[in-house]
Amino acid sequence: MKESLKTAVAIALACLIALSANVFSFPLFAESGVKNTASEESEVVTEITVVAENENLIMVIDAAGHFSLQNKSNGYVWHSCPKDILDNNKTIGVNRQNFQSEIVVDYVYRDTYGNTSSYEKMSVPSDDAVSNGAVTVYKIKDGAKVVYDFYSICASVSVEYTIKGNRFSAKISGDGIIEDKEFKAKVKNTASEDQLSMIQESYIVSIWILPAFGAGNSESNGFVFVPDGCGAYMDYSPVSYTAENINIPVYGKEVTIEKSYSGTGSITRQPKAYFPMFAISANDNAVVGVISKGDAISSVNSYKTSRANAYTGVSPQIDYRAVDRTIIGRRTVQHVSHI
Repeated sequence: MKESLKTAVAIALACLIALSANVFSFPLFAESGVKNTASEESEVVTEITVVAENENLIMVIDAAGHFSLQNKSNGYVWHSCPKDILDNNKTIGVNRQNFQSEIVVDYVYRDTYGNTSSYEKMSVPSDDAVSNGAVTVYKIKDGAKVVYDFYSICASVSVEYTIKGNRFSAKISGDGIIEDKEFKAKVKNTASEDQLSMIQESYIVSIWILPAFGAGNSESNGFVFVPDGCGAYMDYSPVSYTAENINIPVYGKEVTIEKSYSGTGSITRQPKAYFPMFAISANDNAVVGVISKGDAISSVNSYKTSRANAYTGVSPQIDYRAVDRTIIGRRTVQHVSHI
């Protein structure tokens, strides 16, 4: 792996706001095992609550972990999910699930020997935890901490959202990712029988954070900037019916795992981000996101308005474990790196 995952595991987004412009920085990985007094849990959020406010920003969050940030200089509001997602019939299938979630976890199941199964990598959105009543939101210093318990994959992920000055930060630390025996010990006295019956052990492979933060539809005025090569610009319009979601590894793929780009479509080379950043411009407001920690084990996901998706957007992802595949006859076997 490019870095030791247990010494650097936290995705963070930092946002600087100057008048109508926002700059976000995503510290992707923070050192685990270090006590952070700013992250101590306090009161549980049970309704729409203002959890933080300063001279530049107001942060509001609800009991499901959906939040908004208001720029006090001009009143513009950034939403963690598109505010029209529930009424948008053009976004369907997995895109609809992902874009109404704050995180999306990719995983592979373990077999009885603790190895990965031969099944393909799968995803579970935070909306799954919301629907199972397995989300807890805490008000912490300068923001909120959201804990998602994914019983279906025997894992828990905690995300911290904070503001300071003109900066917004979203962070997942190594200690905020709990799997296997630790997860079972955590929930054994609080989970219902139905929740416990869902548990199936797995390996978390990656975590996509804020998939649809600031995403715009074809009727919006704006664009996104993605760090593929020297940089690429995608306008919210027109619609591209053949567009695919693209994963762009920061500094390129892990050379010991992936040797070629496996996607389809018009791309003829492997995507590669030479710098850990991206940008969103929407309705005369702008966001610049910077992956400030853990950039060597992260990537950037981008997508364009298409046949099954009404939005264009860009956001970061933690590549928590590396996955490779071996084909034996007609059988594909997956292997993951262990931490």
